[in-house]
Amino acid sequence: GQRRYHIQWSTCLPAVVSTCSFDRKVQFYSIAGYKSKTGKAPKWLRRPVGASFGFGGKLITFNNSNVIQGNDQQQRNRYQKQGIKAYTYQVVEDIPLVEACDQFHNALSMGDFKSYCENKSMTAETIHDREVWGLMKVVCFEKEARQELLKYLGYDNDTISNIGQQFLNNNNNNNIDENNNNNNNNT
Repeated sequence: GQRRYHIQWSTCLPAVVSTCSFDRKVQFYSIAGYKSKTGKAPKWLRRPVGASFGFGGKLITFNNSNVIQGNDQQQRNRYQKQGIKAYTYQVVEDIPLVEACDQFHNALSMGDFKSYCENKSMTAETIHDREVWGLMKVVCFEKEARQELLKYLGYDNDTISNIGQQFLNNNNNNNIDENNNNNNNNT
């Protein structure tokens, strides 16, 4: 091998080292595949900080203070005692959307979809939306959906039964009258 006169850790990629030799070659080495006796990466290879976005506008950050940064022994001891700290933040971009998500999650956790549909129907901005949410409540979440659907559409079982009975009675009376007229004409 060639003699190296300069070695430097990458400032942006963990576990990457660059070397420069006297024959003017720059080489990069990765020690990401390095295995210790425990099978874990060394502590100094861990990310010192990080962040990630989650569902619902959540931001999670962590500070891995176990990572040894610097040569000062007091600083090393302080970092080793503190441990990993994680923080959760709520990042709000669209407040009405976050509130609607919270309402939906509450309905999911409680299993109360009927009242969720009622609330959406009452707060709907258009007549069409109001009717869609009302119909969804009736069709999907009522115990006696057929009866409730008739009521929702403006029909009453008793009224329908009375009208049907009147029709049948009138139709039977007309048939009797027609039969009597036919019998009278034949004689």
